[in-house]
Amino acid sequence: MWISPKRRLSTANPKGSQALPWGRSLALAVALWLLFALTALAEGPVRILRQEEGYTFSESLTFTLQAESDLPITDVILFYGREGTRLVRRIYPPFTPGTRLSVTHTEELERGQYAPGTVMRAWWQLELEGGSTVKTPVHTFEYTDENQDWHSLSSEKVIFYYYGRSQSLAETLLQRAEEAIARLGDEIGISVEKPVRIYLYQNQQDMQIALPVRSEGFDSRILTLGVTVSEDTLLLLGSHRDVEQTLAHEISHLIVGMATDNPYTELPRWLDEGLAMYAEGSLPLDNRRALERAIRDDRLLSI
Repeated sequence: MWISPKRRLSTANPKGSQALPWGRSLALAVALWLLFALTALAEGPVRILRQEEGYTFSESLTFTLQAESDLPITDVILFYGREGTRLVRRIYPPFTPGTRLSVTHTEELERGQYAPGTVMRAWWQLELEGGSTVKTPVHTFEYTDENQDWHSLSSEKVIFYYYGRSQSLAETLLQRAEEAIARLGDEIGISVEKPVRIYLYQNQQDMQIALPVRSEGFDSRILTLGVTVSEDTLLLLGSHRDVEQTLAHEISHLIVGMATDNPYTELPRWLDEGLAMYAEGSLPLDNRRALERAIRDDRLLSI
């Protein structure tokens, strides 16, 4: 791929053509000068032959660049990060200086480091002999769990992803998610700024690869029913009997997190968990009895 196709322009007047008035001639001359300047800048000394990105979910990201240049390439920097954020990583991959460049960088990932559906962006910066720099076009790509054949259902406020024979359950849970969001909006005044993305996994083994690593002991002893993995994404274990309550609970964490996001402090844990339990609907019998007993014995915690 060339950064810009080479174009040739002619400024000669055709024989017998009528001369333009002085003012229009000056305007045309300025326009042509700008066109020539922009064309020369776009052509530049570097030609991008290949610029590709790839990934293995929860294992690695791969970035490849091949280019040729009229001047020796003396430095190469790779930039990548999540779309919509200013934070990016800066990588200095090993390469051989010269007029032809072929470099591939593989970035190892922690399990669950990026949520399914994350849109990534990447570009390269090349420094040439003499100190000038050239930036490649910014590429974007979606990083998702390619181990499953995902389908989607969507409403105004929720995008629900599922695979296999889970469509009926996904339809039920989509409605449940809408109800939980409506309850939070009507009774607490928290609204959704952008759609919530929910990934429904059929079993623990399938979901494990997308979960952030905590510790070997924790992961072996604890069954995760649902968890928020980014500011707008949650993972849900569809095979558990309490999946509807888990969905409402995690939806609350996600939406409350969106509404209270700030650079100073987090929402108190007791309030965040209390709102999440409220979003589930009616209290389970054991919780209700515990609350009634605490009220009767005057043992409620003061806020």
